[in-house]
Amino acid sequence: GATFSTRRNHGSDVRKQTLWLLTALLLLGSAAARAEVLTPTEYAHVIAQAAEQLGQAAAARKHQQERARRALALIPERVEIRAPGRPPMRLDNRKLRKSLEALAARGTEGIDAAREVLNNLHQALAAPRSPIPPQADAALAQVLKHKQFRPSLANRIRIWIYRETMKLLRWLADRFPNFDLEKFDYGKLEKIARAIAWGIVIILGLGALYLLVRLLGLLPRRRPYLRGPRVRPPRLERKKTCREWLSEAEAALAAGDYLSALRALHMAALMRLDELGLARFERSATDGQVILRLRRQGHADEAEALAALNRVFVPAWYGGRPVGPEEYAAARDEWRKLEAGAE
Repeated sequence: GATFSTRRNHGSDVRKQTLWLLTALLLLGSAAARAEVLTPTEYAHVIAQAAEQLGQAAAARKHQQERARRALALIPERVEIRAPGRPPMRLDNRKLRKSLEALAARGTEGIDAAREVLNNLHQALAAPRSPIPPQADAALAQVLKHKQFRPSLANRIRIWIYRETMKLLRWLADRFPNFDLEKFDYGKLEKIARAIAWGIVIILGLGALYLLVRLLGLLPRRRPYLRGPRVRPPRLERKKTCREWLSEAEAALAAGDYLSALRALHMAALMRLDELGLARFERSATDGQVILRLRRQGHADEAEALAALNRVFVPAWYGGRPVGPEEYAAARDEWRKLEAGAE
């Protein structure tokens, strides 16, 4: 065929691989199975005839697959080759036929590839016998790993669909006499099988992509490729004065919100220390750091008053401890001590 005419420079390698395939098949034959008895010449003729009919199937516009199937059916599954002066040899061609059927199921290109394999096998049969290479099993495995024996995922799915459809058609032909299998358009069947195969591959690909996206969605958002749209950080509230915090505490207290009143009183204490220059207010600094700084600077009374205020504020604000009039009154007493000491 025209597709494989450019590969003639690889003919010797393919013929060598075919010879290994033949010798490996000779070793893998089953003596217990019933085999067709042929001479070497007759067996070579059968192979040549199958290759010729494959060529006709590739050139035909209709019923390509059915013609290819009939051509490959000419190759006996088991054959015993008898030649004068030589011990009989048994061949098991089931694996060979299966590989060639997989090639032929690819369409015109695959049928041409199967024909080329049979042509090379015929040349190997017609050539003088060569010594059996060592490790024939490994040689067979190496041949079957060749690119032409490894169809793509889409082709494997299409071959499976085609085979299952052919089983269904033969079942219909056996049970319904009016169903003429010879008039069935196998070209359309191949196109349908190819379309279904690509559809399945696309669905599997989309499913894999969906699972990948879901998996990536579970990873931490700090990674650059997982960042969503940029969100502007919230603006920090304006730095309030001590008097403003006290007013906010009084308003929360009037509303019965003791927790907010306690928090405003705590912030008023920090801002009072900042306004007096005893401890600069920093949003990132903890109360423990502020207390330690006051003690190092010799303001022990203020440090103790802030620590006492924190013993009321921290369990309520961060620990969820209930806050009522008694807790707020205790915090207010500590605020007065801090304010008196700071002055």
